[in-house]
Amino acid sequence: MNSKTHPPADLLGLPFFWQEGVLSQVHLGENVLAWLEVDLNDELRFKKNLVILTDQRVISTDETQKKVGIFTLSAQI
Repeated sequence: MNSKTHPPADLLGLPFFWQEGVLSQVHLGENVLAWLEVDLNDELRFKKNLVILTDQRVISTDETQKKVGIFTLSAQI
């Protein structure tokens, strides 16, 4: 990560719980535009999940941060 490409994690307001693991998925030159923490997974069970929107991709993970979903943005989206 580079402070010239997106704000430091503390300025993003991202909870400390997510900072190290998920932000390591953000590439150099990729700008974090928004993030959303939700408390339901895809099975409608109460588990923390995080979605990060960048200028290039959507990144998602659950509270274990072992499985990361990455979706590249394209003109069709």
